Amino acid sequence: MNGSVSSVSAEAVRRQQIVARTIAWFQANQREFPWRDPSCGAWGVLVSEVMSQQTQMSRVEPKWLEFMALWPTPTTMAQSPVAEVIRCWDRLGYPRRAVNLHRCATAIVELHNGEVPSDREALLALPAIGAYTSAAVASFAFNKREPVVDTNIRRVLARAVNGEAVAWPANVKRDDTEMMALLPEDPDQAKLWNAGSMELGALICQSKKPLCDACPVADLCEWRARDYPAATVKPRVQAKFAGSDRQYRGRIMALLRAHPEGVELEDIPQLLGSVSAQSGSSERPTESRQTTDRTAVTSAEAFHSSETSADACRSSESSADTDRRSTMRVDITHAERLLSLADALIADGLAARTESRIHLPVN
Repeated sequence: MNGSVSSVSAEAVRRQQIVARTIAWFQANQREFPWRDPSCGAWGVLVSEVMSQQTQMSRVEPKWLEFMALWPTPTTMAQSPVAEVIRCWDRLGYPRRAVNLHRCATAIVELHNGEVPSDREALLALPAIGAYTSAAVASFAFNKREPVVDTNIRRVLARAVNGEAVAWPANVKRDDTEMMALLPEDPDQAKLWNAGSMELGALICQSKKPLCDACPVADLCEWRARDYPAATVKPRVQAKFAGSDRQYRGRIMALLRAHPEGVELEDIPQLLGSVSAQSGSSERPTESRQTTDRTAVTSAEAFHSSETSADACRSSESSADTDRRSTMRVDITHAERLLSLADALIADGLAARTESRIHLPVN
């Protein structure tokens, strides 16, 4: 019995040390971002959290500064057309976030007099604000004791606390339970643990190449103590960006940003180019040489050519025709794909259609 109590106590001490060391490391090594400045308000924190989803911080910072200069409050953004927000979002990726941010700003103005709410439930009620963002804003902007869990934090908890190589899939109930077990009672310390464990996962406890020698909790890490057991579940592999729907959606959005007046919907495939043009090489069969070869053949040469040569010529022409039909099918399929993606952008509110033209949303 005493041994069991001692074991529980030792585990509790280990967890407390993980938290304390992570906080100390974070205070000494945290990256400086404008949204971490004490003068940054809740709106700035919310914008940073929306932008940081699946996007590197180095790309977020200049865009965040640009946004805050243009729209320092929810009211200023709500008063601007959503098209301006989308256009300014530019190539930050996942442009639906720009639409959601505008919707969120509008809701804050309409429901909260232009002030970002501090209560997590009120934050969750805002358009497109989920469990992570609501907890992050409540903690980082308002010093509320809320468990913040993103991919980086989930990985730190899985390895350092549970001894698992790969974190569990995102699950709000488990995320909150795992983080609450370590969350300090003091809101200030809870905020530092939230931010510190996130930073630790981003910079040290990385997914593919963890820097264990530089980790402040290496000697407390359960994964290290177990000699780094391999994952029992195959980690999720991110789909390739090249050639994906996401890439082509991005190209269509870039086209619309470059043409404020909009473009003809049916012209999108031609404006973006064919499959072969995008790959940097032409897949179309070259007809000029075939024509030259045919016209260079004299009637006498044709008369004296062998039957085998004639068969070969017919076979070559048939092959060329097949290639042309195949390429045409590829181009038609690709055009249909682009038009389908354009329709999806309209359905998502990222674009609008006026008669035959597609353009950024007006309102």
